[in-house]
Amino acid sequence: MTTWRDELPSDLPRQDILAAAMGEAQRRRRRRRRRAGVAAGVVVAIGFALVGVGVMTGTQPFPTRPVAGPAKLHVRQIVTRSTTVTVPGQAHPQAPPRSTPTIHERSIPGPTLPAPPLPGPGLPAKVNTEPVTTTVLPPAQPTTTLPQLPSVGDLPLTTADREPFGITTTADGNVWFTEYAAGIGRLSAGGHFADFPVPTANSGPYGIATGHDGNLWFTEYLAGNVARCTPSGLITEFGVPTANSGPTGIVAGPDGALWFTETTAAKIGRIASDGAITEFPIAAGSGPLSIATGADGALWFTEHVANKVGRITTGGVLTEYTVPTVKADPLGLTAGPDGNMWLTEHQADKIARLTPAGVLTEFRLPNPDSQPLAITSTPDSSLWFTENNGNRIGRISVSGAFMEFRLPAATGEPFTIAPGPGNTLWYSEPAVNRIGYLSL
Repeated sequence: MTTWRDELPSDLPRQDILAAAMGEAQRRRRRRRRRAGVAAGVVVAIGFALVGVGVMTGTQPFPTRPVAGPAKLHVRQIVTRSTTVTVPGQAHPQAPPRSTPTIHERSIPGPTLPAPPLPGPGLPAKVNTEPVTTTVLPPAQPTTTLPQLPSVGDLPLTTADREPFGITTTADGNVWFTEYAAGIGRLSAGGHFADFPVPTANSGPYGIATGHDGNLWFTEYLAGNVARCTPSGLITEFGVPTANSGPTGIVAGPDGALWFTETTAAKIGRIASDGAITEFPIAAGSGPLSIATGADGALWFTEHVANKVGRITTGGVLTEYTVPTVKADPLGLTAGPDGNMWLTEHQADKIARLTPAGVLTEFRLPNPDSQPLAITSTPDSSLWFTENNGNRIGRISVSGAFMEFRLPAATGEPFTIAPGPGNTLWYSEPAVNRIGYLSL
């Protein structure tokens, strides 16, 4: 038997279905009054029951930003630990003098976030490859979405349009970050920002890591350099031998050196504390991006174009693992507290766990189109990640249970994330020129 609901379009919004139900209830009320004089109160009760069902089953989608377009100006209360001014750092001898900028009391929009670096020509791999790939897809895990918490906040940079990208912390409580449009930034434990210009202009500082030597090491994607920055702000640059190499991710290795990815050249690089660089070619066009040191003493990295995760020993032996989801776009990578590697699948909206034996398990995020980007581990035996499109910070336990935290900036587009002293997490927001934090 055909009913009024069968005549409705299948894609009709929930609120229109509810209105149609109310209209049908009114028509039934009139017919029943004419036929049997049934009390109007009974029919009204039916109408309210329909309303209750609609309200109880209704869902409000989480607000997300448009997929493309520059960030808009958002003025709101600023959470700060102290009044901050730019503290001039010790500049490289070749760097031009810089003036002290004014303090900004509101969010300053930055340029549209640049597209991920594209792969370029590279050399064929000349190392051993022993692929071992096993796929395990777990059942759905419980999830909790929390409201914005008082312990979540962000700080506006005191210089406009810096585009903070990579981020790391040091034992003295300072937060260091790359400024893709300018140089290197530091947020001191006392709440003061300082900018340090890079000798090469428009070099595109990208990834950053704390070295075993106590210095900060970072990549310059546009200039093809790896640079060292002392705690006082003295910067020294080292050119990568391969031209147009496009260095991006960087991490302190188990051998005392820094290891980095060459996204455009499709190589893995190693730089010693004295600046000597060694390169290891992988498959051309694979697009290596993030890199992390595993519990097994090897270097692990994502290949976002080839849809793989790579592992290379300090001796140069290479192994690759294919991500089972097609075009998952693996980006972020970190060593987990459980001895496994954890990664983000940017386009697939998944977090994945990869064991040293090659068993890969994927966990789907609660919200679609979140686009997870960077990931890190914390002492509470959890993994924390940024949702670049979802404008959230996510947490996943080693068993696969999710929690998510909304961020203060409506269009923050969180980028990278790193743990800090005192049970804190720090993340960058290049779209709104801010550094954010979350207290655990």
